[in-house]
Amino acid sequence: MQRVKQLALAVLVAACGGSAPALVSPPLPPPFVPTAFAVKVSGAGRPVIFIPGLASPGSVWDGTVAHLAGTKQVHVLTLAGFAGQPPIKPPFLLTVHDQIVQYIHANHLDHPIIVGHSLGGMMALWLAETNSGDLGGVVDVEGLPFFPAVADSKVTEAQGAAFGQQMHDKLVKTPPVQFAATVKQFLASMRSQISRPTRRRSPSS
Repeated sequence: MQRVKQLALAVLVAACGGSAPALVSPPLPPPFVPTAFAVKVSGAGRPVIFIPGLASPGSVWDGTVAHLAGTKQVHVLTLAGFAGQPPIKPPFLLTVHDQIVQYIHANHLDHPIIVGHSLGGMMALWLAETNSGDLGGVVDVEGLPFFPAVADSKVTEAQGAAFGQQMHDKLVKTPPVQFAATVKQFLASMRSQISRPTRRRSPSS
């Protein structure tokens, strides 16, 4: 029996050109490439993911990233449809949410901290609710879990959905130039409110 095995191996080696057959590794899975956002990675250390607000590029976090001075591994997102990134098909927010989770797993990020502003803050809260085991914590900057409640604390989910659809339809019909002008006007009004000095009341008032 041993002789038969030796002869079979000799025939196999001869068929392979006199050398032992090379081991072929299975093909690697393709790297995960998100479509819902672009990512700029810098620094080294604990991973931190930054998510900007509506209509904002990832560069809004440049000052924060500079403050960290490379002490963290920073992943700055720019969402699809903004700052030159191609848009994606709906559902937009669900796709962003799911692809952030995929991005964390694909890149083996160890309990990253999620930092989000406005829409990004809402996304941070959503991720904390659904994937708390993957995260090290969240920082929410002015993000609201239910935006319509700002205008009316008694608004129902159905009313909120109708309000959201109205806003969506309005934005879709707004020409890009007009949308950009509206955003600039809105930001200018916010800047004036931030820079306005706060009037202190006297103890007698």
